Amino acid sequence: MSAIINRADGRKTVRDASDDRAKTGTNGAAAPRKTAHDASEARGEAVRKDIAATSGAVIWKNAKAAEQTLQKATEDLRDTVERSAETVSDVVGASREMSQRADEQLDQMSALRDKAAQELASRTQVP
Repeated sequence: MSAIINRADGRKTVRDASDDRAKTGTNGAAAPRKTAHDASEARGEAVRKDIAATSGAVIWKNAKAAEQTLQKATEDLRDTVERSAETVSDVVGASREMSQRADEQLDQMSALRDKAAQELASRTQVP
């Protein structure tokens, strides 16, 4: 009797065997895929580190160039401010000189007016 298997048991046995085979096939195929995946991750990590290092170097280089540009701009601005200060100083000096000349000329005109008024007064006096 043990040699006779009914249909349901036969189907179940075949199905179980097929499931076992599928599981074994999946696990067997997973090992090479896992190895390939691990290898690609290791390479990917190396590439990421290389990119990070290169990116850091580029950022540092750009920062250094920006710093130099800012220093040059600061120097140029300082020179411009110094020249402007000199120009303003020259203008202030010229304004003072013009103001002094104007004061001197007003004093001369006032003295001439006083002299003219005295002369006119002396001529119009009756002796």
